Amino acid sequence: MSELGDAPVSVTSLVLAALDSVKGRLREFDRANAQSFIDHGEAVIGLELICDQLYEYDVAVPSAARDLIRSASEAAHLDPAGWAMLRIDDSPADSHGQIVYLARAYFRKRHQLEGQSPEEVLRRFRESEAPADIEQLRGELRSALASHRSEDQLASLWLETAEGSYDPRNDGMTMTEWLTEVLEVLS
Repeated sequence: MSELGDAPVSVTSLVLAALDSVKGRLREFDRANAQSFIDHGEAVIGLELICDQLYEYDVAVPSAARDLIRSASEAAHLDPAGWAMLRIDDSPADSHGQIVYLARAYFRKRHQLEGQSPEEVLRRFRESEAPADIEQLRGELRSALASHRSEDQLASLWLETAEGSYDPRNDGMTMTEWLTEVLEVLS
């Protein structure tokens, strides 16, 4: 249940802070839609969209982000069920933020259900996301390939830290080959 129309400034400020706190975890399309609702005086609908999309894509958020979402929800008198179901993630993934975002937002089990190949998912990412974010991802990938010497470390980064559900080894690729392919498709 939404409080439509002019949400109080404090609610709007909290929703803006919540949106900022999940940057890199929401798909760019969803982030832009939430921002549009906020910009048009519908901060509560924007907040509901943020919660719905994080839940839909099973994206874990830092506890600080969930606290902001909770505060905004409480200020807007929303049902706690909207934010309480969000998963918490306090893993140290900051240096791999865009890799984590790619894996969690685009390479969850859903991509397999939609019948898309990994390359198609990567092209959709390239077409949907901001050029600066794509360039940041490319830098993170180059760094990961240069610093992680073993396949096990690269697999841990993609499958454990980033929580990607697609394992390229099942398609006969090494993790090095997979991350190199991601770089090539994003070029």
